[in-house]
Amino acid sequence: MDFTPDKRLALSYGVVTAIIIALWAVSLFVMRQSGIAIDAVVQQSQLVGLAKQGMINLAGAGQLPWRIEAEIHIDDLAVIEAEMQVLRQDFQGIQAAMEAAGLTLSEKALVTRFLEHGTKFYDALTACLPLRQKMLRYYTEYQGETRSLSGVLLQRELDHIRYVRALHESIAQKKLLVGTLDYSQCGFYQWYTKNPPQDKDLAEIITEEIDPLHQQLHNYAAMVNDWLAKAGPKTAAPAFLGEAEKDIARLGIYFAGLRSLAQERATAAGADYQAQLVQLEQIFKEADGAAAALEAHLRDVSLHQSLTTMTRTTAGGKLLIWLFAVLATGLTLFIAKRTMDRISAWSKELEQAYRDLQLTHTQMLQSEKLASIGQLAAGVAHEINNPMGFITSNLGTLNKYATRLTDFLQAQSELIGSISEAGVLEQMQEKRKNLKIDYIFEDLPTLIGESLEGADRIKNIVQSLKSFARVDQTQKTMADLNECLETTLTVVWNELKYKCTVSKEFGALPKTMCFPQQLNQVFVNLLVNAAQAIEQQGRITIKTWHGGPYNYIWIEDTGCGIPADQIGKIFDPFFTTKEVGKGTGLGLSIVYDIIKKHNGNITVDSEAGQGTTFVIRLPVTGAGGEGV
Repeated sequence: MDFTPDKRLALSYGVVTAIIIALWAVSLFVMRQSGIAIDAVVQQSQLVGLAKQGMINLAGAGQLPWRIEAEIHIDDLAVIEAEMQVLRQDFQGIQAAMEAAGLTLSEKALVTRFLEHGTKFYDALTACLPLRQKMLRYYTEYQGETRSLSGVLLQRELDHIRYVRALHESIAQKKLLVGTLDYSQCGFYQWYTKNPPQDKDLAEIITEEIDPLHQQLHNYAAMVNDWLAKAGPKTAAPAFLGEAEKDIARLGIYFAGLRSLAQERATAAGADYQAQLVQLEQIFKEADGAAAALEAHLRDVSLHQSLTTMTRTTAGGKLLIWLFAVLATGLTLFIAKRTMDRISAWSKELEQAYRDLQLTHTQMLQSEKLASIGQLAAGVAHEINNPMGFITSNLGTLNKYATRLTDFLQAQSELIGSISEAGVLEQMQEKRKNLKIDYIFEDLPTLIGESLEGADRIKNIVQSLKSFARVDQTQKTMADLNECLETTLTVVWNELKYKCTVSKEFGALPKTMCFPQQLNQVFVNLLVNAAQAIEQQGRITIKTWHGGPYNYIWIEDTGCGIPADQIGKIFDPFFTTKEVGKGTGLGLSIVYDIIKKHNGNITVDSEAGQGTTFVIRLPVTGAGGEGV
């Protein structure tokens, strides 16, 4: 089998492709195994994180019992209860995440133990709040501070004893020694009406038993005050003191009993609360220990095993990938060398093909230019023939004039020699008249002027034709686009003058860095096409103006226009709407290429039966470089 360089290169590509596919498959396998190991590490890390979150959650909840114990207002316990509910919800979220994770048997046992103790702790903490609330029933606000209810009752009992003593002293000294007589201003009345005990039994005793007696005590004080106002120095003690003593004694018994009951119930509530605190502390220790054990196991055992597995998998995969990569690199370098050799050969072939293409393109442009010259040659010859006709005619006339002048001058010389003879002057005048010397002198400047004008026209036509036919320059030069248009109009005028009028509206244009001969070719193609599009008589309008960084050329005709379905193809090479033999289909394609070569653009607007407008936009350049 004959292996050509291309076949050997293709075979090498196949081998490298197979190795790359194998490397890709191995990489996928290694990546899959590494992904499994990494997922395991991530899962263990998440479990460790959950365990730490559980420990932090329980630590936060473990602070609540001390805050509960420090609070002495029932309303403030509601804030702590709300915080506890948030912490418990977080714990339940941690619980749900742990239960949803894939766990080993050992991990599951530790997680179950942690969650059970944590739930038990929150249950005990929840039960602690109502016990503390019950305990705080036996505290009350009194004289701007929070005090125990039994202490307040003791204080009030002592105050009433002092009040009774003051009544006795008032009678003995015949002078009122008690404070206020208005019951509504009494400190005890104001206290229990504003801050009644939250224990219903105690509140009922105060309302139904103590309050009537206490009010009666103030009535006795008012009666003593009235008695003092009427009694003299030797007046006996009032009779109502007997009843007052009995009521005062009953009030003291109620106060003592109420204080004892409040103390007893406060002690019982405190004992229940302290017992709950002891139990809560024990549960917290167990929950905290379970969380620590879980976190340590997950961190030191499960996570360590996952990391070890991931490390082994990654290291093995790296080694395998490295081996395949070395093999693939070696073969790739070998094939790269072979490929570069082939690319070098292909590049040489491509360069030669490009040179051939450039030569063909240049020949095609020159062919199109020659075709344009051939098309315009008859018209140019006609334009030259007209001035040549009257120049020839004028020269014939000048020849006759010269002969006559020669004859006249010869005759004049002879007559001057015989000037003494009579009638010589008349003979000279007659000769001058016969030879029409005066007319010759009058017509001679006109003949010379017309001949000079004709010669100048021939000179302009020849110069324009030479400029158009000149071989394209290889370097851009600064050129006036208005002058280029004037030159082109001179060359193609014979194609235009019999079918249309040309309207020129040239604006002031800055010079442009360009290839003038190529732009002349553009203008010739567009103007000849415009003339050919006009069937009988029409108009071609040429406008130029400067706007921003661009020069604009507008060429409009009133010809037959371009059908809408063909307007998108007019710049395609070899596309033509003319009859066979009347067009190569390269004119507008060359126009498009030349405009693009100048970094400009050309747009067309046409309507069948109405005419066509081409607008060329060329970048303005200065002496410093090319434009945009």
